[in-house]
Amino acid sequence: MTNNIDLLVIGSGISGLSACMEAKKKFNNILIIDKGFHIGGRICSKNLNNIYFNHGAPFICRSKIKKSLSFFNLLKHNKNISRTVIKKNCNKSQIVYYPSPMMRSFFDDFNNKVIIKQKTKAINIERDGNFFTVNCSDNKFIIAKKIVLSVPAPQASELIQKINPQIVNEINKIKYSKCLAILIAFDQKVDIPKYSFFEDESGDLSTLFCGITFSNYQTNSVVIRMSNKWSEINFEYDKEIIIRKCLLLLSKKITHFKKYNVNSTYCHKWRYSQVTNWLSPSIPNVSKDKSIGFAGDWTVGPTIEDAFISGKKVVKNLL
Repeated sequence: MTNNIDLLVIGSGISGLSACMEAKKKFNNILIIDKGFHIGGRICSKNLNNIYFNHGAPFICRSKIKKSLSFFNLLKHNKNISRTVIKKNCNKSQIVYYPSPMMRSFFDDFNNKVIIKQKTKAINIERDGNFFTVNCSDNKFIIAKKIVLSVPAPQASELIQKINPQIVNEINKIKYSKCLAILIAFDQKVDIPKYSFFEDESGDLSTLFCGITFSNYQTNSVVIRMSNKWSEINFEYDKEIIIRKCLLLLSKKITHFKKYNVNSTYCHKWRYSQVTNWLSPSIPNVSKDKSIGFAGDWTVGPTIEDAFISGKKVVKNLL
């Protein structure tokens, strides 16, 4: 059992980390727990035979709803982050940011600044007077005065059904798009720009990137993110079937890919990829007694910057 936690943050994505960094200004004992092996949530990367597979967010773009100076400074002062211009559909340009050599490098500045307990999933939360008791997957309990839930909306809804049922109906209205991210390694270097972004008329492909090695050199691989529409239709297929369908589509769209032989493939499924409608601004992101709050893209908006803003916002509202 872990006692004397002033603020427990559940989830170590960008909103949870932002909440924790903000909370350090006012709270003494802060702890983050997360069910994953690494911090970052949906900003994530895998190392597959010296090839980084950014199977989560492909890049970082600024919020269209609200700009954050602290988030901009985070991008500006992180030596791992570069920026580039991508061409969107209708040939519109957009500035995006990307950490090198992998998306998870974005979180290097957070290392050793917060206390995180990984591989620890919150199973349920119970209220006991002025404290919360959180039952965890390691069969241990955490006692906390206040909690920030920075997990996807369906998980937050499940955790608070007993302690804050009033907001559950609102949270259940939140919707996400599914996403299929696929890595394909060929027998020779592929002939595409390092970063490509498009959504064709059929709505099949979304983004296409060259794979990156440890030393930030282009590899023989491409990272493909299928569109929301295509991912929704094909999500429940086995991964091998998804990869075959993707390869067939890719060879039709980009004909010179037919000359390459495929060496290896990998597919990752995101059930909660990007929020498509979020919590109404009229719904508070904290309980009436300011004991439990919510953070994440589903509380503010769809971008990484929105999630960052939500973490800072919820802590200020909990005070």
